[in-house]
Amino acid sequence: MEAQSMIFDADTVYAIAEAFIDQPITVKGYATHICSHSGKRCFLTGEGQKYSIRVEAEGDIGRFDQEQVGTLLTVEGVLRERRLTGTEIADMEKDVAMRMEDEEADEESLETCENELANIHEMREWMEERGKDYYSIYYIDGLKYHDASH
Repeated sequence: MEAQSMIFDADTVYAIAEAFIDQPITVKGYATHICSHSGKRCFLTGEGQKYSIRVEAEGDIGRFDQEQVGTLLTVEGVLRERRLTGTEIADMEKDVAMRMEDEEADEESLETCENELANIHEMREWMEERGKDYYSIYYIDGLKYHDASH
């Protein structure tokens, strides 16, 4: 079945992503965040709210509106992959470690650093489980969308 005729829940995109890189895809999900300055980015999550996927406003999408946060959207676009190398991840970890050593770091920034370190750990586990020397970040170049809740 063609990707264009199937609509994937945002929570299931990661399970099928490798097979659809650089391919047309249609994803349905709830807008959890829309970048307030430009409206050029939207984050969708699925029914189970397990994962979120970034959508870049391309094609016919001029921008997403803040009023759409919380609404169910269907986005047609192209699934893309950004690969983080082991070196980039190590550099991220060094940056976090330096921020944690900062004597001026308050409780909130230390908590943020701990969350970032947990994410880095998850990235490394993902790479190890799959035998890859990179971590995949998937996103969608959104070409058009509509409000799916109507």
